[in-house]
Amino acid sequence: KQWYQRRVRGDYIVPVKVDMHRPTQNGNRSDSNNDTSPEDKNGALQELEKPILGCPARCPIRVIKKFVQTKLNVENKYELDILCNDEILGKDHTLEFIKMTRWRTKDLPLILTYRVRPDI
Repeated sequence: KQWYQRRVRGDYIVPVKVDMHRPTQNGNRSDSNNDTSPEDKNGALQELEKPILGCPARCPIRVIKKFVQTKLNVENKYELDILCNDEILGKDHTLEFIKMTRWRTKDLPLILTYRVRPDI
């Protein structure tokens, strides 16, 4: 295969860093009710052991979400949100779409954050 054929089809690898979400200083309203997350009960915030992943460009967010849930042992009574630039991402968004729409001017790796909240 030629490199340009792979690139056009979306088969290239996107480096992704998955970090824990830390609320911004301006007090985003979407982060204000984060008091009941499972991370706070233990007094220590959970983070991934290896936060940098190499994912295909067509990888949907639901796959990354499931990976983080599995690695952190998040129970079903909690909801895990994946964010990019403090915006919650849809489960069907691909990394290629996120890179083009929300990460246009920034260098790789693509930085995604996660937060755990009670399922309503």
